[in-house]
Amino acid sequence: AEATFTAAGLAFRSGRPIPGGKALTEALTTMRGSADTGAVVPEVFQIQLTLNQLAQGNITSATALSVLGVLLAEPTESEWQLRPLETLARITTPSMDAHRRKADLALAAGADPEVMLSLIDRIQRQSLYEALPLGGRFFSWAHAVRTTPAALPAEVKQPVQFTLQRIPSLSTTWNEISQLADSLSQQPIPVDDRKLLASVKKDARSFAEAQNSLSNQLMAVSLMHNPLDRFLPNEVPTASLSTQLAAGDLLLSFAFSSDALLCAATNSNGTVTWTVKPIGNIAAQIETLLQQLGLQAVQGRRQPMSVLAPNAAWRGTAIKLADGLFEGPAKALVEQAQRIIVAPAGPLWYLPFELLPVGGRGEPMVSGRAVVYVPTVRTCSYANRVATKRTKSLLISRDFFSFEGDSLNTKALEDIKAAVGNVDILNLKQANPSAGEVQLRLSADALWALAPMQVGGLKTVIAPLGGAKSSTLGDWINGKSYLNQLVAPALATSAATGKIGDGSDVFLPVCAITMSGTSHAVISRWPAGGAAAGSLLRRYAEELKLERPSEALRIATLANWAELFAIDDEKVLVPAGADKGKLVPGEHPLLWSGYMTVGDTVSP
Repeated sequence: AEATFTAAGLAFRSGRPIPGGKALTEALTTMRGSADTGAVVPEVFQIQLTLNQLAQGNITSATALSVLGVLLAEPTESEWQLRPLETLARITTPSMDAHRRKADLALAAGADPEVMLSLIDRIQRQSLYEALPLGGRFFSWAHAVRTTPAALPAEVKQPVQFTLQRIPSLSTTWNEISQLADSLSQQPIPVDDRKLLASVKKDARSFAEAQNSLSNQLMAVSLMHNPLDRFLPNEVPTASLSTQLAAGDLLLSFAFSSDALLCAATNSNGTVTWTVKPIGNIAAQIETLLQQLGLQAVQGRRQPMSVLAPNAAWRGTAIKLADGLFEGPAKALVEQAQRIIVAPAGPLWYLPFELLPVGGRGEPMVSGRAVVYVPTVRTCSYANRVATKRTKSLLISRDFFSFEGDSLNTKALEDIKAAVGNVDILNLKQANPSAGEVQLRLSADALWALAPMQVGGLKTVIAPLGGAKSSTLGDWINGKSYLNQLVAPALATSAATGKIGDGSDVFLPVCAITMSGTSHAVISRWPAGGAAAGSLLRRYAEELKLERPSEALRIATLANWAELFAIDDEKVLVPAGADKGKLVPGEHPLLWSGYMTVGDTVSP
């Protein structure tokens, strides 16, 4: 294992990522062990042993909580320096079960709200770490190298500065990437590869080569003895979280432990926590809600108008979900809030919180308050970023607004273009640039991806965000992003089928969006499309000039409720069964509740 680990580092340093990746995988696999050999890393064995002993009643809950607290703690500086391979193997071995059991034990021991909030955050971050290269360590180094020393947390400045002095190519390569990016961003967006200037092609190749070089260098650094904790940028200590929230803000955060949904509500006055049991009902209720909304066609037919009836079945399901999720004092906090910041978990990522009834009259949450989503508890700072002025927007389109020909799609695009301002339109029916992909990515700082796309196949439409691996989370957050805004209203997650997954197909893109530096985004849980989407997005673009994104989307949504749309033009409502040919108000839940604001900004 030590030999292959050393070989991996040498391969990355010499610019050979494929053999480096193979050697690293072999080393970590060896260290994690198997049922036949056992775990080579003691902590991996000890974590499982602790869970087994607790289940058998051989140790007390207090002992298990104490031991897990040590075993699941972030590695110390000496551990990274003396045992880099063992430490890396430990943090990249899935340990979610242990984190959830630790939360159960803390809850049973009567932990105070601040401790529970910290545990919720840790479980949320573990969900991300288990999906990231090197368990999040690569990202920490990538973020550290790109960040100015003054902006780095005090505890990481010394190891970062030491590494940059020792490996100056990290800084020079990053500077080269920045300079090439600035140069490429000044060029016009090509629609046809044949129109690319030779100088642009050369810079694009150099940019891609520099990015690959930096990635290899960062991989090598991530394997070294350098101590650097995994972290999310701009994270706020849970102890001071309430001070980061504006008056009227309420942060709702959730995490699943072994047998309960852990919930916390934080405002400027502090935090309250509670639990929801049994957890098996939550996913089933969300699936039921989506099916009752008509998201999944029954026997090939929908009845859109029945969803609008006062006694429609989904209304009762929404009430049950709201009553179950917002218990005791949390219910009053939600009703009093002016803006709800949500850090969901698991199947809750598919739940339109905007749709849940609030208050005595049972009006949807969005009718009285803006809703914004963040990936983890401590990233609530993403809901208060300072807006960056956009210079150029790009609209990528493909039959999103109408079934019929290009004329209606073109009209909708032109309306949105007029509202956005300074925008280029790229129709995916035309030649889709490949050699010019890098330039396309860097020529716009706002991207509107107005074309249907699957979460697992982002490459086609989100090509401007990355290269051959653009469908992966790692490529999103490892690349240099210039997006201030992303609008992707046709994202098709598992919710589009009416059968939900584990939440990762929403959670991971949200992580990628926020951590790549994108100021704010509007994405969807299911692709709506149609004339209603065109109207809502145009209004959103207009309101965005005066309002923060979450409020702009809320205002646009409410304005759309008063409009009538032909059911036959709304993709999410057809086939419509007996309602074919009728008009439906924009208040229909499937026409607006699929959209979600990720991150939020305030005026500079």
